Formats: sequence, C-alpha cells, structure tokens
Amino acid sequence: MKFAQLKEKAYQDPYFALQIAYQYGIAGEKNKVLEWLNQSLSDEDGDRFFSLNSAPEFDCVRSDPGFQRLVHRLGLSP
Repeated sequence: MKFAQLKEKAYQDPYFALQIAYQYGIAGEKNKVLEWLNQSLSDEDGDRFFSLNSAPEFDCVRSDPGFQRLVHRLGLSP
C-alpha cells in the first residue's frame, strides 16, 4: 500500500493512523509521530499500543513530554 493510500485510510481507521506514526518514527519526524499517534487513539484500543515503549521507531519521541503523556494516558508502563 502506498503512503498516500495509507494516509487516506488512516482518517477512517485508527489502525492505519498508528502505521503512519511508525513510518514517521522511522523518518525521525517527531511532530508527525505525535500527531498520528494521537489520531490513532480515537478508539483507544490499548491492545494495539503494547509496543509503544519498546518499538525503535519511536526512539525519536520517547523522551518527549507529549509521548510520555500519551503512554500514561494508555496506562502503559514507561
């Protein structure tokens, strides 16, 4: 699936928003990571977020207060 198609789907399905956050994490685009992580929370299905604290794609935002708030909001251990 092309990135543009993924973004289009992300506005309808939070799962795809999380996938976009992963892609921006790989690119090191902190603001975009946080934007799309927040977008992916629309249904707060915590099961899909279990790897936030360990996924290397999010190393670029792990120390960011916005990321830490998000992890706390989901009830995940730091």
